[in-house]
Amino acid sequence: MQQKKELASQWHERGDLCKAKSLYQDILRKDPEDPITTHMLGVIAYQTGKPNKAIELIKQALLLDPDSADAHYNLGYIFKALGKPEKALGCFRNTVQLNSEYYQAHNEMGSVLVKLGKAKEAISSYRRAIAIMPQFGQAHSNLLTTMETLGGLGKNNSSVCTEKNMRIKRCRYGLMLYNLNDQYIGRSLDIYGEYCENEVALFKQFIKPGMLVCDLGANIGCHTVFLGKTVGLEGKVYAFEPQRILFQNLCANISLNLLANIHAYNSAVGNHSGSIVAPIINYSEENNFGGYPLTKIGPGEDASLIMLDSLSLPECHFIKIDIEGMEKAALEGARETIRKFKPILYVENDRQKNTAELITFLRSMDYRLYQHLPLLFNPTNFFKYEANIFGNTPSINVLCIPRHSSYEVQNMDEITSFDRYPTD
Repeated sequence: MQQKKELASQWHERGDLCKAKSLYQDILRKDPEDPITTHMLGVIAYQTGKPNKAIELIKQALLLDPDSADAHYNLGYIFKALGKPEKALGCFRNTVQLNSEYYQAHNEMGSVLVKLGKAKEAISSYRRAIAIMPQFGQAHSNLLTTMETLGGLGKNNSSVCTEKNMRIKRCRYGLMLYNLNDQYIGRSLDIYGEYCENEVALFKQFIKPGMLVCDLGANIGCHTVFLGKTVGLEGKVYAFEPQRILFQNLCANISLNLLANIHAYNSAVGNHSGSIVAPIINYSEENNFGGYPLTKIGPGEDASLIMLDSLSLPECHFIKIDIEGMEKAALEGARETIRKFKPILYVENDRQKNTAELITFLRSMDYRLYQHLPLLFNPTNFFKYEANIFGNTPSINVLCIPRHSSYEVQNMDEITSFDRYPTD
């Protein structure tokens, strides 16, 4: 029986709800009073669009085990989603009474209190969640939003507009539209008014007015906007983003900042022209939207795939590549551009299995390679928010300098082998 429970849980975690449900039902046939299995069937009912059935099953689970903090929490989550804040609040309070360290429940209790017009109580709940889990980004974001409604934030961190899970703020390099559910980029813009500023600090050493720059994997344009403003009217930025929704967000940010020198492509970049499959993502739920790789086949949306060389650029000074494992393919498709113009390259290297091939290829293009491991958190961030929600998480990249160029790189380790992954 225990093995079947573990298998059901594994299928559930993988998102195969049909297999998980079938196993849970088998378990209940043998043990109709199993509270955990009843609870899990309730969760699946909610995940498959049956909230009333979910409530019925989770209440049944609570009759079998009234001290299940998880069941109280999930019941509250469903009531909240159904627009029943009073019932949700009662469930979340039950959760924290059973487990005072349940930081997710403190956070959800805060969001329900906001709906009930109790912003000051909500702030206390958010702060409690943060005290328990200092890197809980959602609670930091919720706290800032609620403080803003009470006039407790400086003008610098005020929202221009919020609609559902989309928000516009005036950030370090201009107005930015972002998704509040984005665990990294959106959250960083919301809390700090910037994203990966420690990367941008490096870019500032190389990017000059009048340059032509390529941004492969532009996402919603955090770096693209900076690049467009830095190269100026005499320069150009070519930005590529294959995810349709992120591309729309990218175009919005280009327009918000009046950057006519940016040419945006709803395309992936690789070593041949054709098409590729972009994942279907639920942008209304919390996730790392930019962390999904593209695939050759499978469920998703077809996206254009092009080679950088096919653009026949008249010049190229700098290429930034952050494309979730396709870095080497993009470099292969830009071989002639790189050979002809010898641009500085800034290449993500966050997939250990790809490191050896990527480093070997970059060396073959006659570049000196340097590890760049900037932390996501910048203590001098634009909004001057002191809490660090990212801990010591770095961005893992390779700075590539043409071997015979005059650039001198300081305070970075040159990559002379790939025996060790940068974060080992």
